[in-house]
This record gives sequence, structure tokens and C-alpha cells, in this order.
Amino acid sequence: MKWTIVLTGLLMLAGTARATNYYFSDCQAGHEPGCLAGSDANNGTDPATPWLTFDKAFSIFRSLQGGDQILFARGGSFAAGNHPHWANYNHDHTNPIVIGDYIPSWSSGANRPILTETQAGGTIFSFLDDDIPTHDEGYIVKNLELRGNNQGSYGVTLNNDVDFVTLDNLVIHDFVGIGVICGDGFSSQDPSDPSIKNPRLLDNDHITLTNSSIFNNSNMGYLGGCNDVLIAGNTFDNNGSGSKFNHNVYIAAPYRSYKNIIVRNNTLTHSSVVNGQCSGTSFVIHGPFQGLVIENNTVQEDIGAVNGGCWGIAMQPYSVAVDSAPATVIRGNRVINVGGMAIGATSCPNCVIENNVIVQEQPSSALGDNFWGIEMPIESLGVSLANTNAVIRNNSIYISSVKYGEGIYLGSPGTGLVVVNNAVHYAGTSGGVAGFQLQLAPASYAAVDNNIFYSPNSSGSRWEGSRGQTLTQWRATGFDVDSSTANPFFASPATPNFDLSIPANSPAVDKGNVANASPVDINGQTRDIHPDIGAYEYFAGGAVPPAAPTGLAATAVSSTTINLTWTAPAGAVTGYRIYRGIVWVGSSGTTAFLDTGLTPSTLYKYTVRALNGSGLMSNASNEASSTTLAAAGGGGPGGGTTPSSVALLDTAAFPNPAVGKDPTIRVFVGNADEFDITIYDAAGSVVHSDRVVGGPTGMASNGRPYYDYVWTGKKASGVYYAVIHGKKGGDVVRARVKFAIVK
Repeated sequence: MKWTIVLTGLLMLAGTARATNYYFSDCQAGHEPGCLAGSDANNGTDPATPWLTFDKAFSIFRSLQGGDQILFARGGSFAAGNHPHWANYNHDHTNPIVIGDYIPSWSSGANRPILTETQAGGTIFSFLDDDIPTHDEGYIVKNLELRGNNQGSYGVTLNNDVDFVTLDNLVIHDFVGIGVICGDGFSSQDPSDPSIKNPRLLDNDHITLTNSSIFNNSNMGYLGGCNDVLIAGNTFDNNGSGSKFNHNVYIAAPYRSYKNIIVRNNTLTHSSVVNGQCSGTSFVIHGPFQGLVIENNTVQEDIGAVNGGCWGIAMQPYSVAVDSAPATVIRGNRVINVGGMAIGATSCPNCVIENNVIVQEQPSSALGDNFWGIEMPIESLGVSLANTNAVIRNNSIYISSVKYGEGIYLGSPGTGLVVVNNAVHYAGTSGGVAGFQLQLAPASYAAVDNNIFYSPNSSGSRWEGSRGQTLTQWRATGFDVDSSTANPFFASPATPNFDLSIPANSPAVDKGNVANASPVDINGQTRDIHPDIGAYEYFAGGAVPPAAPTGLAATAVSSTTINLTWTAPAGAVTGYRIYRGIVWVGSSGTTAFLDTGLTPSTLYKYTVRALNGSGLMSNASNEASSTTLAAAGGGGPGGGTTPSSVALLDTAAFPNPAVGKDPTIRVFVGNADEFDITIYDAAGSVVHSDRVVGGPTGMASNGRPYYDYVWTGKKASGVYYAVIHGKKGGDVVRARVKFAIVK
């Protein structure tokens, strides 16, 4: 498999020519009264003389320049037809092309332009580069209504390296396929296929889907992977047609890993409904991901309108690859009255599930009499990874009447597992429901404590389900010593409020595990130095937390130590807490901290929070990061360890100097999983960075594998240094190469 990595980098700025608006007005079905149609014989550049057809808009798209806009009349309606391959190579994302709306003189301005797919199997906006992966970027599509008319396949598709696309304030509905597709998802574009010469070019980066309503699409509301994605503030309703394989949102990456996907503040309802019942998981994640965040979403179904397969949020393996989503964060979500499971994850090492609210009031029979609030794993691991170092903390769960199940089930292989500060209230009478099922050997758990399981109506329910033990019996393991069976006094957990906040007299107040607590609660309020159990932190009136520290800086001083310094906030401060990632690693009474015992040649990220005399904690400071130095001995030109599994044999740049050409950096790294490349100018400033994952580009005549990295994009003449970190498992090697560019 040949990999040639080409990163666009900084592109040439668009020209200074004045941008042009092109106006369109048509009066197809659904238009406002008084609609005035334009003509394709007009000049189209004035709202008074608009063009008429969607076909005309497509015909001019490739000739547009950066900043140009295609604007459809609000109150108008257009026959979209099927126009594949919307692509433009005349601009970049700094000067995007806009497809949007305008208010003509005859319109009320209240209604979006309607674009209706008139061809069976058609797609309204297919951003696809003539089936050949060719980079293009910089599009904004906004304020439109896309109608599938129960015959069009897709509303918007993004494929083959289209980057920096914003989809905002759209209404997308009634497609027989999918509302929005990002990336190749489950297509035939398998990068192991030798005909795919540059698999990286298949990826789409910097995609935003916001403030849109996506509903009544037969397969999915959203499908895909892509890199650097934000899906925020949308509503997904009634997507899917009854199959368990249909979903409101389906984040999928069967062939390669994607990174930095954030799904935030969305509402998902009525997933894959058939015969009035939700039958498919509303939010599914399949495939390898890095930097996945799922936060502050609401997933909700109607009482009496689900079956057991109507799960809420599920991260499951997909069979074609080793799936994992390390360090995934699932937090602040509200999962209300779904089917047999609210939140589940498999193959999620170092993941965090925190501050979620789960309410289950469905009739037990509708769920097949089984329910799990949080479940890990949810499927057999197969070739996937264990949930090592997973953290389940500060979740609040209310279950009304199911017969069997657990509030929290953590049964996957792994070590370093943490289950703390969770509150579970079971209001039913069955003895088949336990607060927790922690069936692994005690040595698998790093911390299990400060939890609540309250089951006032069931004499047979147990604290720990796999062993059938009460809290007293379970404590013989040494866990849950500070846990409780007391009533957490959730404010109003049932329909219609779903309020699991706690009052001042709750036994959850100030009883949380300090070392492992989430720093903020479900509302984003910083927890005090005596954190509460559950998703909500109780705050007495009048107390004010300190301001956040500023100017945090991190500096590596050795292969195992990083020094942190920061500026104190205004006002009285009694001390600081230091966080490495999400983990509290220490405290300081001054504006400095030395973090020791670290791993050589490893990147660490930090934040700091201030404390005051009222016991309140500030918001986080800015994030600072640093990479520890390489261990002494060996390491080639750049120093560092050289374990045999990733022996760094040679590094070169050619042509050197690169005169009027893009330089290629050739790296010989034996048997590496990946390598990071960072390019510095002569002053030591970072001018470019990227990560290379996958097999080598080729083999040298002596049989040594090598990777070629081509640095493209805008760059000045001068001397540069490329620093390479090769990685294999936990081993890292580092090297450096010097080269010059002459423009």
C-alpha cells in the first residue's frame, strides 16, 4: 500500500477582485404568494434581475471566484434535479464561496428558499471531485430548505478531500437515503485497494454542521467520519425506517481513523421508527477515532414508543478493522426514556463518561425487561481493544420499574478502571436490578468509591450484581467504603421535568471522591473542593468562585519532568490544582508546579484551577503543552531512545535546497505505527506539523522501508528543520533533518 502524504498547508491568498453575488428566483411548488420568477436570460447580478433555475446555478459554480455567492430567493422554490460534482478550484477557505439566500422585494422573508430534488436517486449538493480525489475547500451552505420529495437519495454529500465546509441553518428532510454524508463512510473507497494511490486524499477536513433541522430521512440523518468536525445545535428527528441499522446520527470510519470530532448540543428523537416504535440506536459510533467528544446532547424517546433495541448512545466495534476510540469523552448528555441501554462503549481505552443524566420510565416489557444505564462493553471485544483506564464518574441515573439490569455495568477486560461519584435511584420493586455490576477481579479497578445506590422499594436488589452482594458485603473488596444507600433526593426525576439536581440536604453534597471527581458539573459550573456525587453540583447562594489563572506555560526540563508556571488571578486565592489532561495530578500554593515521573519523548497537556477560601474552584486556565525530552543514549541525529521495534535508520530531505519545488522528507523508521513531523524555521517557530499513519511509501534497494512526506503550500525561502517522532506502541524515537528552500 503506497502512502504519499500531501498537506495543503497555508494556501495562496485569493485575489483582490471584488466578489460577485448571483441571484436566483423561481416559483415552483411551495412558493410564497406573490412570487416573481427570474429568467436565465437576465444578468443575474442584481436582485431585480435574477436568474431562474438551479441548473443555471450549477453551470456557473466552477467559474466562481473566492467570495462569490449564489443566493436563492427566500419564499421561492426551485427544482434541484441531480447535479453531481459541485467543485471549484479557484479559491481557498480564507475566501469561501457561499450558497445561501436573499430577500427579494416581493418576499416576506420568513421562509427559506426551497430546493426540491426532482430526480429519483439524486443528490442536491454533491461536493465530489469528478470521482477523482482532488483537493478543494472553502464552502458555506446556509439558510436553505432541502427537500428529498421521498425520491432523492441525499441532501448534501462531501467526498474526496473537500475541506472547510460549513453547513448552517439548513432544513433537510424526506430523502430516501441520508440527510448529510461526510466522507466515504461505508463506500468502496477502501485505502487497502491498490487502485487508490493516495488514500489520505479521500479524507474531508474541517467540516461544520450547525443549527440545522434534519428529519424524516429513510436511512440516517447524518453519516460519516471526516476530521476536525463540529456537529452542534442541530435537531435530528425521525430518521431511519425501522431497521436497527438506521440511526439519527451515525459516526462511521470503517477503513481508517479520523480525529477531532465534536458532537455537541444536539437533540435526537424518534430514531428509526416502525409501527410507532423506536427500533434503532439514535446515536452510533463505529470505527477508529481520535479526539472524539460527545457532549451536552439530548437523546429522548416517547414513553410506550420504544423497543429494547432503541439504544441512546452506543460506541460499538465494526468488523472490518480493529476499532478503538481512545480518550473519547461522553459528558453532559441527557438520555431520556430510550430502550434497553442509555450509554454504552466498547474499545474505549482512557475514555471518560461523566456528568450524564439518564432517566428510564419505559414499561419493563417494552425493553424486554432489561436496561443498562451505562454499559461497558456492549459487544464482544473481538479484535477491538479493552477499556483500560476508563473512567465513569459523576453520572446521575433514575430507573423507574425495569425488572433486570444495572445502573452501571463495567465488565470489560482492562486495568486502571475508575467508577466514582455516581448516583443511581431505582424506584421499582424487582430484585433483579443492581446499582453496579463490576465483575472483574478487584485488581482491575483503580478506584471504586463515593457512589450512591438507592432502591427503597426493592428488598432484593443488590449493590453489586455479578456477585449478588449488598453494599456491606461488597466492601470486603476494599471498594465503596465511602459509598451510600441513602436517598440522593433528586429534585424531580420523572416526566416531564427529568430534573436530577440535588438540594442542600442531599447526602450527595460534599461527599464525592476528590481525587477523581469531574472538575465541572453538567451545567459547566466548576465544582468546589468538596465535590458532590452525581452530575449536578449544589451551590449555596452568595459564594463566588475565583477567576481563572492566566498565562500557563509548560517547559520540559528533562525526559521525565515538565515545569509549569502561571499568573495568579485577581482576588484572594488559597492555592491551585494542576490537571494533566483531565486528571488532577497535584496542588500548589504558589504559581509554579513541577510534574515528575513522566515518560520520555511524550506530549503532555495541562490546565490549572485556582481555589479560594470558600472552597470554590475557578474555571480552567489556558491549556499549555510540552513534550518531555528524549531519554539519554542513542537516538540518531535528534537524540532519544532507539528501541529495535522503531529503530530510526536515516532521515533526509530532497531536493536540498528545494529550488522552486516542494521538499520531500524521507524517513526510514522500521516497523512504525505512525510518525509526527514538525517543521521549524531558523528562528525556532513552528511553521507546519502533521501526523503520518499507515504503511510505508516504498522500499529502498537495500530492503529498508521508508516514508515520503511532501510539504506543500505557501512557504518562504530560508532554512528549516524537520523534527520527526516515530512511534510503535509505547516506544518513541526522535530525529532531525535540516534543509533549505529557495523560491
